[in-house]
Amino acid sequence: MTTRIGRATNNGVTKNPMDVQKALDLIEKSEHLALLFPPEATIDHLASAEVLLRTLNLRGKFAGVTEKTKKAPLDAGLFPQLAAAPLLLREFIISLNTSSSPVSKLRYEKEGEKLDIVISPQNSSIRGDAISFHDGKIECDAAVSLGISDAESGSEALGLDPDFFASTPVINIDCALKNAGYGETNLVDP
Repeated sequence: MTTRIGRATNNGVTKNPMDVQKALDLIEKSEHLALLFPPEATIDHLASAEVLLRTLNLRGKFAGVTEKTKKAPLDAGLFPQLAAAPLLLREFIISLNTSSSPVSKLRYEKEGEKLDIVISPQNSSIRGDAISFHDGKIECDAAVSLGISDAESGSEALGLDPDFFASTPVINIDCALKNAGYGETNLVDP
């Protein structure tokens, strides 16, 4: 359900403090947040993202952006927080094809700043071409979406897994009539 918030009540736009409070509660309980805005962001999107990112940082929250948003040209003087924003945290996956080299043990050893992952073969040597690396899921507790009208186009434009919006609590903030109300909390003022 989309809650329309706004300045007037004669056009059907009303304020719902419950949804605003729900959004604040979600931010408060989250440690890692995704800050999402369109790669072709307007000055309004960028200014909103800058202020939100600054506020989240002051509250000790980690807020990251997608690779596609990070590549958008930004004026670092006008948007210093966005220009310095880190990428979203992602799992890093090491895959081993065990069809030709079954594994008997797996352990890790940490020494100072170095982490070794030790894989012991069961009956034949492990070859380098049996190992691959790739990114896993995004590590975030919630996402704040600015100016993204629907989850499907947002996933595509931002290079996110299609199920990201379904599996992550989203605070959807927008001013477009066509907003699909896909968030757990929808603060939409057309």
